[in-house]
Amino acid sequence: MPYTPLQLANAFIQAGELDDALAALDEHLIAEPEDDAVRRMRASVLLRLASAEHLNRALTDLQQLGDTTSDDWQQQSIIYEKLGDLENAISRMKQAKALQPNHERYAERLLQLYIANNNLEAALELVRQQARTWRWLQWEGDILVLLGDDMMATARYGLVLALLDELADSAHIAAIRGRILLARAACYMRLGYGDVAREHFLAAQKIYPNDPTIEFNLGVLHFLDGEREAAIDQCRRAYQDANAALQGQMRLTLAEHAITAAFLDEGSA
Repeated sequence: MPYTPLQLANAFIQAGELDDALAALDEHLIAEPEDDAVRRMRASVLLRLASAEHLNRALTDLQQLGDTTSDDWQQQSIIYEKLGDLENAISRMKQAKALQPNHERYAERLLQLYIANNNLEAALELVRQQARTWRWLQWEGDILVLLGDDMMATARYGLVLALLDELADSAHIAAIRGRILLARAACYMRLGYGDVAREHFLAAQKIYPNDPTIEFNLGVLHFLDGEREAAIDQCRRAYQDANAALQGQMRLTLAEHAITAAFLDEGSA
């Protein structure tokens, strides 16, 4: 007895043979064009194939469904994002969230789209509609940094640290605490509060003892305090210990504080 196109499609999907799965799904939908479950299945296969043509076909499938669920709107949002259309990605994610307003993952995805599209005020408004947990307060601090409000960001990061202190110690919580300490330290450094920034960097260093960016930032603080020779020596050592991506961040830090980066390459051979 021959297999049906749908049976073949499922077998091909499990085997990772997506082009064959797509052909079988096409055959099934020609015979049963009202089968929304299979139309969703075809959209997911098209999304995995991921060319612009496949993505646009997936959109067509999702837009032809008889009843669009919140997950369908999210899938459309993902496709639009992959196509580089953030405005439509945001619009579809709003539809998903409207159907499930308390769905945290939907809110977080919408937030990330707002940030990617530089809709920072909308991102901040969305965050402030959420529960005041450490996760959302962390997001609020990050957005405030992007908006240039370092002082308010330090307050939000302070709340995050206080809430983390109430949780049981674990490697995961320690890593989050380290990340917040570094973010808050950077804010204080930009605000000119060198002593407080140093305290935060040193606290973070206890969590990340081998992070060259911490040594680098402590060197920058020496520079800002007028200790030029000590600063150059410490920054250069940390720079040479860092990978290319971290070196790029270090140069941005120097530029942020109007410090020339030329000394980093001196004597590095």
